[in-house]
Amino acid sequence: MLRAEHLLLLDPVEQGRRLRCRDEADGERSALAAVVLRLGAASVIGADPAGLEVVRRCGSCDRPHGRPQVVGSQVHVSVSHSADRVAVAVTAVAPIGIDVERVSDVGLDDLVGRVLGPDEVVARPRDFFVYWTRKESVVKATGTGLRVPLRDVLVSSAASPARLVSCPGMPAGAASMLDLDPGSGYVGALTVLAPVLPVVRQMDAGTLLAASA
Repeated sequence: MLRAEHLLLLDPVEQGRRLRCRDEADGERSALAAVVLRLGAASVIGADPAGLEVVRRCGSCDRPHGRPQVVGSQVHVSVSHSADRVAVAVTAVAPIGIDVERVSDVGLDDLVGRVLGPDEVVARPRDFFVYWTRKESVVKATGTGLRVPLRDVLVSSAASPARLVSCPGMPAGAASMLDLDPGSGYVGALTVLAPVLPVVRQMDAGTLLAASA
């Protein structure tokens, strides 16, 4: 769990983001994601997590809400959170994107047309979120975000292993993808901008948090 000493790792921008959240739970998730990102990146780099400079430059405005980057390092990071899940990906291999979503049937009719391509078929609500997390992980890895419509990012069938079919501006085979297991009621996906998927180790963030407390 997030403790007071963990909050000391955050910089003023991260602290401000936490305090600006109207919902306390959202603020705690934001802080938890920032702390786990720092701990994970520091473990790869071999550095002090509090000493890392993490920036989130947006390509469209000056607000610090873009893809996170660890300044002065070759490590790549990505963050996602939904309901009571927080996911952080860290690698030194290539740019990476991660996404996690809670499965729900609320508001799906409004989302399907904005997310799915014409041949992407949904048999149940979970299928939709499999597509969504895969696509979100792609645009997070590329850093394009919502500048590329998700319906233009095509992935394999929800019933098949995760694979990027095509994405505007990307050559074939430029990315590898993996479905994750965030626990019951959730789905997740990971994309690495490398033709071969590196070894992926999925672990509970509690291990990192306990070691740093």
